[in-house]
Formats: sequence, C-alpha cells, structure tokens
Amino acid sequence: MKAPIKAFRKGVNQLNEQHKEEISLNSMRLATGTEEVIPFSPHVKLTDEQLLNEIDYWRSTKLLKNLLQEGFISDFEFNKIDALNREAFSPILAQLMPSNP
Repeated sequence: MKAPIKAFRKGVNQLNEQHKEEISLNSMRLATGTEEVIPFSPHVKLTDEQLLNEIDYWRSTKLLKNLLQEGFISDFEFNKIDALNREAFSPILAQLMPSNP
C-alpha cells in the first residue's frame, strides 16, 4: 500500500477513535429517526479507490482555498467548484464538513 494511503487510513482511524461517542450517538439518532444524520461508522472499511478519492478531494479543496485567499476566485466560484468536486470525487468524509469555506 502506498504511503499516502497508509497515512490517510491512520488519520481516519485516529479521527474515529477521538469521536467514537459522537459517531455512536449519530448512529443511534439515525436509527431512531430523531434527526437527519450522516451515517458514519468506525467499522466501515474504505477501498483504495475511495481513499484516493478522499485524498484527491482534499488536495483540490486546499488548492481552491489558496485561490480564494489570493483573490483569484470569488466565494460563489469556490462553492460552485467545490460542489462539482464533491460530485466528481464522492468523498465520504466531505459529507461531515460544511460546504462553505
């Protein structure tokens, strides 16, 4: 397995450990229908393709944020491109993040 994938898996596992109670609570809310929550479990195994999609999405987001900060694109353009990237890469973890910069 390539080094970036190993590092990314390690980061995801650490994130899961840090937020284990929150994830369990979200799963319970989803099961009981008390509120809309994105299903996420620390026991879900991502494929290498999914991990690469995550990495590609976060790289593109970093580049977009730099373009936004330097004034090359507007907030509207940032959000539009980010929405297209979310469709193209289908990142699982991006579902947990806000869509605005």
